[in-house]
Amino acid sequence: MSHPFVGGGDILIYRKDVLEKAGLAVPKTLDEMVAGIKAVNDPANKLYGWSARGQRGSGMNVWRWTPFFRGLGGEWLDGEQPAFNSDKGVKATELYIDLMKYAPPGVGTFNWSDSVEAFRGGQVAYLIESDVFGPWMEDPEKSVVKGKVGYAPPPEPLGSAGWAHGFAVSTVGAKDECTKKVAGDFVGWATSREMEARRLADGIASDIGRQSTLKGEAFRKAVPAEYIDALLATGSRTQLLIMASPVWPEIGDNLGLALEELFTGTKMDVQSTLDEAAFAAEDTLRHAK
Repeated sequence: MSHPFVGGGDILIYRKDVLEKAGLAVPKTLDEMVAGIKAVNDPANKLYGWSARGQRGSGMNVWRWTPFFRGLGGEWLDGEQPAFNSDKGVKATELYIDLMKYAPPGVGTFNWSDSVEAFRGGQVAYLIESDVFGPWMEDPEKSVVKGKVGYAPPPEPLGSAGWAHGFAVSTVGAKDECTKKVAGDFVGWATSREMEARRLADGIASDIGRQSTLKGEAFRKAVPAEYIDALLATGSRTQLLIMASPVWPEIGDNLGLALEELFTGTKMDVQSTLDEAAFAAEDTLRHAK
C-alpha cells in the first residue's frame, strides 16, 4: 500500500521587479522567455537571466532538461529503439546549453538546491522548477527577494514534469497483519488533513498534497494568490514526462552523465554524446527483456 503525501509539477518562477524594469511581460512562450533571459542578464551586477539543474542524474539535470526535450517534440523511443539522440533531442540540448551562458558560474553541476538558493539569493531572474519550491521564495529569513517574485505556468510548448512523493507499507518490514495495520494507520495519519493543517500552522507551505488544503483559507494566507493561480493553471498540463520503463533509473542516470559532460564542456559534440547514451540505453533495454 502506498499513499502520496505531496506531488505536483512545474512552474515558472520569475523576478517581477527585474521584468518590470526591463519592460518585459511574463513570457507565454519559450521564445519570449529565451529573449527575456538574454535581455536581463547582467553578470557585472551579479544578476543572471536563468538557472537550472546541470548536475548528473535522472532526477537532476535529466528532470529539468526533459520538458525542453519533450516540448520541442522529442520522444524517448522510436518503436523499441531509444530516440532521444534525434534531431529534436539535439536541438533541445543545444538550447539548454545556450541558456547556461546566462546562468551563474558553475551551473553545469548545479543541483536543485543550488538553483533555488541562487534565485532566492537575488542572483537569478527566471527559474523553472518543481512547484513545491514556490513558497521557499517567500521565506522572510532565507529569501532576499520575498515580495518580488511572480509565478506562472511554464511557457509553451514546455510541459510540466509531474512528480509525487509518498509513504508506503513495506512488504519486507510489515510481514504480519498487526504490523501492516499499524503501518497503514501511520500512513493515513501522516497524510491526513490534520497533519497538513499542522504543517501550515508551523509555516510549512510547500508540502501540500490535498486539494482541500490548496483551496483552504490557511493556505491562501500563507502564499501569494498568483502562486495558487499558477498551480491551478499548470495542473492540467502536468504529466509524467520521463521514460515509462522499469529500467529508467539506469537509463536516466547514464543520460544525466552525458548531459553533465556537455553542460560542463567536458564534451562538445552534442550528437555523438547523445548517440553514446542512446547506445547504452539500447543495451539496457535489451537486457531487461
